[in-house]
Amino acid sequence: MKSSKAVHSEMTHDELAHSLAVHRMHESRMVFEDLPCGSAGSQRPDVLEINKSFSKPNPHAFEVKVSVSDFRSDVTSAKWRGYLNYAWGVTFAVPKGLITKNDLPDGCGLITFNGEGWSTAKRPTLSPRELDSDFLLKLLMDGKRRETKPYRPQCREFEHYKSHEALRQKFGKDVSGKISLIDKYPQMKADLQAHEARICELLGVKQSEWNTRYDLERAIKKIESRVCTDVHQARLVREIERLKASVTQDLDKTLQRFEVKA
Repeated sequence: MKSSKAVHSEMTHDELAHSLAVHRMHESRMVFEDLPCGSAGSQRPDVLEINKSFSKPNPHAFEVKVSVSDFRSDVTSAKWRGYLNYAWGVTFAVPKGLITKNDLPDGCGLITFNGEGWSTAKRPTLSPRELDSDFLLKLLMDGKRRETKPYRPQCREFEHYKSHEALRQKFGKDVSGKISLIDKYPQMKADLQAHEARICELLGVKQSEWNTRYDLERAIKKIESRVCTDVHQARLVREIERLKASVTQDLDKTLQRFEVKA
């Protein structure tokens, strides 16, 4: 049954099912994952698709298998036949080489995953019938939650990103540079320790574990993440600007007092 050229997939059963669902997505049909086909205890195909058509909705069930033993168990128990109460056809979805068309029960289809994409090896025999009322009611109640949605990355607006990058550059590199400069002059050590103590307090960093450039950059990134998620974004941005101005001013005073130019 198993081909010598079977593809070894690192994907789990659920990951493979989701990959198939995304592959089957099209504007002309709806695709669902793990949707019960009726009341409690009813069967739920791994992937179910329905055409957006009154005359030919063609509900199609896909059963994902990642092992030969799982496939054989399904065939022996005839579990897949239960899907025909709701679907017009059943297709087994497997890693390429796991089974062949000759292993399929009569009337079933086969679609295979080669590690990068899906390919239809055999289409199922369709048996059109009137759609079950319990199935239609389940679609109405739970279909929206189970429907596969296209991936849409959420990106920050360009101006939003640019403002935070400028803030990081100023607050991180400017302050870190001034501290590094002060650190070169032994007579400024006391002032440097006082500045570090204040910055540690403001940023919530332990001075005993203080590593100026590393901890400063890390603390700034933590504040930035809050700015991106907190509902009080504007207030946090103003607070960061205030902190930066205050710390930079104190550092500049130290440098001016010792007549050192940053």
